[in-house]
Amino acid sequence: MTKYESAHPSQNDIISIAETLIAKTGGRNRLEAFFGPKLRQAMDEVIDMPRTGRYCLEQIEKTEKTYIGTKVEIVLMHELGLARGNKLDAQLNGYEVDIKNTTGSNWMIPNEALNEICLLVKTSDQHGTFSVGLLRCSEENLSKGGNRDGKKNVSANGRKKILWIVKDGNMPENVFLHMEPETREKIFNAGGATKRLAEFFRSRVGIITQRYLVESVAQQRDYMKRLRRNGGAKDLLAKEGLEILWGGNKEQKMAAQLAGYRLSTKDEFICLRKADIGLGK
Repeated sequence: MTKYESAHPSQNDIISIAETLIAKTGGRNRLEAFFGPKLRQAMDEVIDMPRTGRYCLEQIEKTEKTYIGTKVEIVLMHELGLARGNKLDAQLNGYEVDIKNTTGSNWMIPNEALNEICLLVKTSDQHGTFSVGLLRCSEENLSKGGNRDGKKNVSANGRKKILWIVKDGNMPENVFLHMEPETREKIFNAGGATKRLAEFFRSRVGIITQRYLVESVAQQRDYMKRLRRNGGAKDLLAKEGLEILWGGNKEQKMAAQLAGYRLSTKDEFICLRKADIGLGK
């Protein structure tokens, strides 16, 4: 008997879906690493920092907040390779499953999901955490009253019955949200894209940085041009004995590795002191 069977007796349908989802992510040990970055991506795409300059969910418009759930659904459907459902969002193991996300404390369950299985996702931009679970949204698991659209919350009793696949897992942090305000203001007020990028990497020496953050700071389509030599941020930092290394360059990856840092993909950068990678001052 698995831990799911002992904790959720007579729920073979939900247990079957849970085990399938775990297999799709690569196994129990991969759950956090699979879901965390995907959910971070969904939120970042709604925040849309490269175009808007915003850096957290608190800054988006109220009308946009309703789209977070849709974005989470789209990202998870794609990444998990789920077929579109006839009645609900997805089909899995022959069951219709609705995908519901909340950035608050509860979920809004629509009438069409009554007595159906829901994949419940909870994300916190502020705390950098997430949870993913399954629940059959029967009447006994939902609140008595509903909103104007007839949607109901998961009741206290229902929350106890959620089969958690991941509970309070960690997402990649929202770098700008948790940055010291003085540092953030210094970056955003540095001037043009090249100067902002130089200030950004100056504040993150020895920290691996994702491409999306570079694009977000530059807020330009040709952000890589603002990073390179010939007038880019690399030239500004070189005068200070700093070097930006890119994971898409074999020699630069090797230089980072020799200094004790691993650039795994072409979407990663790191700023290091030249003296630490054998380039002198």
